[in-house]
Amino acid sequence: MNWPDYKILVLTPSTLRPSLLLKTFSSFHEKMFSLAPKEVSFELALHIDCVGESNATDIDNLLIVNDYIRVTSCRKNRTPPHSLSRAFIWLWKQASKSIIDYVFYLEDDWELLKEVNVAEMIECFEHNRNLATLRLPFTRLDNTFSKNWAHKFPWNGMYFECPDEIKYTIGWCGHPGMVNVNFIRQFVDKVDPNWCPELRLKGYHDIAKEIIDWDYGVYGHPGETEYIKDIGREWRNTRGITKLKNTSWSFS
Repeated sequence: MNWPDYKILVLTPSTLRPSLLLKTFSSFHEKMFSLAPKEVSFELALHIDCVGESNATDIDNLLIVNDYIRVTSCRKNRTPPHSLSRAFIWLWKQASKSIIDYVFYLEDDWELLKEVNVAEMIECFEHNRNLATLRLPFTRLDNTFSKNWAHKFPWNGMYFECPDEIKYTIGWCGHPGMVNVNFIRQFVDKVDPNWCPELRLKGYHDIAKEIIDWDYGVYGHPGETEYIKDIGREWRNTRGITKLKNTSWSFS
């Protein structure tokens, strides 16, 4: 591959959970950002909803991420409503108007467990300009497929590809992954702040035909172990916080 320079904008919606944010960014810096070719640069758009740990502040979040990545835009939402959907829309708007090559979507509660070859991810997108997103696997990879909940994505020689017939149910996912900025520009004005963005981008309602025109995949190689771990689930469970369904993912 003849490498030009690539600029990747990381989009992170966050709440006040410094310990989780630290684990997320330290792991992604160690196993992904710092290992990228010199032709690849990373910048961060950070949204902070000021809800979470009572003894934490938005400054804590900024100090943590500044140790690992350059912050180019930041929004601090100190008053309700606190909503992941609204944060998601603000971040996508930052990406849609930025001069960048790709986006990496990274919520604040994921730990990276193994090294990611950024150059390899980019090659997948360069090979298929219709690829909307390539997410990291959260379960062990089979030799011939990646299992995403009850669905199987077969290996196509470069990545695990979402079958056409299930694109509208499982194509898009909010797990950490690289995103085609043109996909973001097409759909940024069609995400509803009162609806879960993940459900919206699975093709529900009026945008189903547009969603299935894109391709979706899972990064990795046959037989590998999982790449990411959901560290937010334990945080929620110990505090009795339930993730609501079919809502805007609001925080109380």
